[in-house]
Amino acid sequence: METYQVVIREYLEKKVEIEAETPSLAVCAVEEKYNNAEVVLSADNHSGTDIALSVGDKLCGKYLKKTLFRSFVDDKLKQMIPEIEYEEKMRLAFGSPDNAMFEFENHCKQPQATIPLKTKTK
Repeated sequence: METYQVVIREYLEKKVEIEAETPSLAVCAVEEKYNNAEVVLSADNHSGTDIALSVGDKLCGKYLKKTLFRSFVDDKLKQMIPEIEYEEKMRLAFGSPDNAMFEFENHCKQPQATIPLKTKTK
């Protein structure tokens, strides 16, 4: 028998509405409320659980050192990109939706610029 590292990750989610001048300031205000325990999450806010082999596991580490495996993962990700929801794409690329919007506005230098999308969004 082998010993493996398995990670259990639970997700809690709570939507908080707050008035602010910008999305970044809204996030900062909610973060401050969270840090001051004015916004508290509980088991009622459970939104999901992942149970998977840890990337810190020895076997996973061996695979991650293999160029062929890394290419396999990269190829699969490229295939999946059209299927990934934009919310997840924003998190992957920018860390959060507000960071994505901030970077977009700075990149375009046009407040409220819009680009027609060919894909459907939820």
